[in-house]
Amino acid sequence: MPDKTRPTNRPPLRDPMRASAGHPMRRPAAPPEPPAEPTPVQYKVWGGVAGFGLLLIIIGLFFLSRPTGNVTGKVTFRGKPVYTGSVIIVGKDGVAAAGPIETDGTYVVQKAPVGEVTVGVVSKDPVYLHKISVMRSSRTPVPASALATPSNLDRRKWFPIPKEYEEPVRSGLSFSVKKGDNQYDIELK
Repeated sequence: MPDKTRPTNRPPLRDPMRASAGHPMRRPAAPPEPPAEPTPVQYKVWGGVAGFGLLLIIIGLFFLSRPTGNVTGKVTFRGKPVYTGSVIIVGKDGVAAAGPIETDGTYVVQKAPVGEVTVGVVSKDPVYLHKISVMRSSRTPVPASALATPSNLDRRKWFPIPKEYEEPVRSGLSFSVKKGDNQYDIELK
């Protein structure tokens, strides 16, 4: 009878159910892998994507910003310069810009919206405004000496203007602002 032995040129068959830890054919168990952490390459990719997105936002804001102009002029009421206050310029889309009126009646409004605008002029008692600002800026009672009129304000030069000019929509004052520098003298009656 033929011998039923295995041929010697083949490796012995491995039975996984019978394999033991010390069996020469069994590999030792690999240690568990640590949780996957982002690799430096992944950081670079996501950093690049975020940087590119930020660049697109900045470029979009630069090109989509609204054109503006600077408006200068002099505010007078019945031929006399308005002593202090503010000039308010409002565009058709509701965007507003304002600038202070100096003691000689001149004003500068920077970044005014371009196009047809309406204009308002506000002039409140400068001494009253000074006292209110001092009281609002302090959390403790203010001594009377702090409420004294500053030397650069002369209340005798100030005069009230009609309230109708305070609201740009109802003032009846309007003109067209162009990109760049503009001159607009305001004569109130």
